[in-house]
Amino acid sequence: MNGSLARGPVSKVPWGFTALLTAFVLFYTSGPRFPILVPLAMLLAAAMAGVVVFRWLRTGVRVPLEVLILGVFVVWAVGSGFMLAVDTDSFAVGAKRMVQVVLVAGCVASMAAMSRTPAIGFLAITGLALILVGYGFATGDFAATAEMTQKGDQVVGYRATSLTSNANALGVSCVWALAGLAWLWRKASRLWQQGALITFSVPLFAGAVYSGSRKAVLLAPLFLLAWVWFCYRRVLLRRAAVFLTVAIATVASVVAGSYILQGTLVGHRFTATESEKRLGLIQEGLKMLARHPFAGVGMYQFNAHSRYTAYAHNDYVEVAATTGLLGFVIYYSIFALVTWRLVRLRRRCHHPEVNYSAGICLAVLVTCAAAGLALVMVYSIAFWCFIAGVFGFASIAERDLLKHSKRPRQLPRCIKPVRQAKAVAALQLTRR
Repeated sequence: MNGSLARGPVSKVPWGFTALLTAFVLFYTSGPRFPILVPLAMLLAAAMAGVVVFRWLRTGVRVPLEVLILGVFVVWAVGSGFMLAVDTDSFAVGAKRMVQVVLVAGCVASMAAMSRTPAIGFLAITGLALILVGYGFATGDFAATAEMTQKGDQVVGYRATSLTSNANALGVSCVWALAGLAWLWRKASRLWQQGALITFSVPLFAGAVYSGSRKAVLLAPLFLLAWVWFCYRRVLLRRAAVFLTVAIATVASVVAGSYILQGTLVGHRFTATESEKRLGLIQEGLKMLARHPFAGVGMYQFNAHSRYTAYAHNDYVEVAATTGLLGFVIYYSIFALVTWRLVRLRRRCHHPEVNYSAGICLAVLVTCAAAGLALVMVYSIAFWCFIAGVFGFASIAERDLLKHSKRPRQLPRCIKPVRQAKAVAALQLTRR
């Protein structure tokens, strides 16, 4: 077990595939603003699929069960949506997007399983976020967020989007990027390496703030706390000095963050009363589910049935309202399965690197569960590129664990002669 799962250091990360994935996500995310990049993204996707097939023919690693369940969900969502769709154009766009989701998730999960590391998706999104933040600073997109005007009781301002078409996409990408830095943290054995990772985290926090996304500002500290809890809980509980240092740093960060956010757009958005529309969308989604409990109103059809003409802004409500209770159960069984695998892995495997990677994966899943309360992720290509590596790692790690537990345990050499002597003595007694 330890030998097979130890193949997860930085030197074993498929850096070429990770670079392809980073370029693919970047081109796909920038497609709405630069349509010429979309065909290039499709070419990169084909290249990734070719690499995965080539590696699969050599290793024979099976596709993770989570990806197969995702495929079942997509078949159900597309099939039921085809029968129930009111807005056929939106359904066609959604069907195409979900097919792409399955293919990309399958490639990333399979490569993660063959490499035995979840870092592929983490590092790809880290590279994406750093490029987005760099572009925002270089073009003055972030500087434009400083201009705010007062309209009635509300403060209105510009939200940075960088290369994306949505400010929330920029902010959440900066949060997901922290997982890549957290995975590299354990590899950073020297002080300058740790300093570099901390330096890279600063523009990511800045990107979350400049995007004006409240969910991104809240999810960033949530992920960091979950990461510390799952990966360094024992150290904190055993060493009082470390625990106090982390507690003081947390309090200081909250106070400083509250002070800094007061003069920003996202700080004003926290005090604004925008919850009425969100609650209205949730109520509409529940009414849609009540009217169509089995199959929902159809994939990508929430806007057509909403008086706000908007999506649900809630992953749980969006999935339930558009695919019904059956689709809801299929979809979230994916995350229940991978969570169960990771918890079981941490209980039974004592390899430090495997436990650390599993801890980051659990922190990611906790953050995703919280993000689902205010964000629709089911249709996001970037999200599936990010999370699919967790599926591949959990699948192959559990498989290696089961192989190790079924392996017959050999007796120590000093015990074998004793048992042989007892067997000979027993045979002699029976002959007498």
